[in-house]
Amino acid sequence: MNESVDASGQRVAPEQKDALGPVTVSREFRVKKGHEAEFESSMKALMDKALTYPGHLGVTIIRPTGGSDLYRFVYRFDTGEHMVAWHSSEERAELMNAVSPHISEDRFETTDVLALWVDPSLPPTAPAPPKWKLVSVTWFGIFPTVVVVSYLLKAVNFEAPIPVRGFVLSGLVVPIAGYFVIPPLQKLLHGWLHANK
Repeated sequence: MNESVDASGQRVAPEQKDALGPVTVSREFRVKKGHEAEFESSMKALMDKALTYPGHLGVTIIRPTGGSDLYRFVYRFDTGEHMVAWHSSEERAELMNAVSPHISEDRFETTDVLALWVDPSLPPTAPAPPKWKLVSVTWFGIFPTVVVVSYLLKAVNFEAPIPVRGFVLSGLVVPIAGYFVIPPLQKLLHGWLHANK
């Protein structure tokens, strides 16, 4: 795959610049021992600035566990063009200069958002399963969750206008499916999801 390099030295695939939909970026840092506080402070400044840029859709931070030194940041932009604008900005380059002294390794890759929904622990270098399989597993997880939650809302005689019902239903279904239904499904169907084409 042909790649270009942005202003901070990160590789950016040309097709990302023309992306029409959301782009998810997975970034991993290995932090030097004893530098954790400085790293988190520097990264907070960087993330605060990133959130002010057009198209930024938020960031998820996965901190180290079990004595690991690995931090993972998963963030999204509404288009590849907006992602490249942030990655190419002088402000980001300056803020990354403050982060650099505290890290021993830095890995960066864009990832299909559906792959992260199905398996947020997927390493950034792992190939994503075909999109139709990701959509299928997501639907298999969402459908029974919607049915069960709908019956529960009916049991408590919850009545409201359709927009309010939709808001409440999705507000319950998304976290339940995302945390408790889809991850076990992904593990159960891992062989099928990642089977060779």
